Amino acid sequence: MAETPPQLTRRQVLTAIVLTALALLTVGGIWVSLLKVSPMPWRFSLGLVAEGVALGLAIALASAGLYGTWPTYRRAANSYLALVITPLRPGDTIWLGVLPGLSEEFLFRGVALPGLGSGAIALILSSSVFGLLHWAEPRHWPYSLWAIVVGFGFGAITLITGSLVPAVVAHTVANTLAGYVWRIYGPNLGDDATKS
Repeated sequence: MAETPPQLTRRQVLTAIVLTALALLTVGGIWVSLLKVSPMPWRFSLGLVAEGVALGLAIALASAGLYGTWPTYRRAANSYLALVITPLRPGDTIWLGVLPGLSEEFLFRGVALPGLGSGAIALILSSSVFGLLHWAEPRHWPYSLWAIVVGFGFGAITLITGSLVPAVVAHTVANTLAGYVWRIYGPNLGDDATKS
């Protein structure tokens, strides 16, 4: 019988989200200061926001497709999301989108991409480390692999547009949608969330 991981409290999840965001922003700030990296600009326009929304929706749809067709991914996503979403109140889910959207994009696309040279190697390295950040335990490897692909998309849109705004918006949209959809449907998707 598979061992059930301990259930987190709402306070633990929210604290982890805030502390992780602060740590990533701090690491990014130190990288900028010590290595004199010029971070990606936060150029803003409605067109860039629309591109971010479109990418976020595309990621959410692709994730739903994976969820429906790849049982190993479904189990990993259920396990990961059950751990993070179950303790949260419905309104808390927005923080799951906004704080990682800002802090992870600042570090991985805003600082790491230019810090590593803004080329293909930088895109691959920053996306890979981003994906590994989502590997909470060994059975989450499909979720982590998907995060690498998603990170590549966030990095690509950042390099193409020359702005961090579309990636932040896309990340926020994808995370928030995943949280709300899983909150509504996840607990009713069978017992995959408790299997390893």
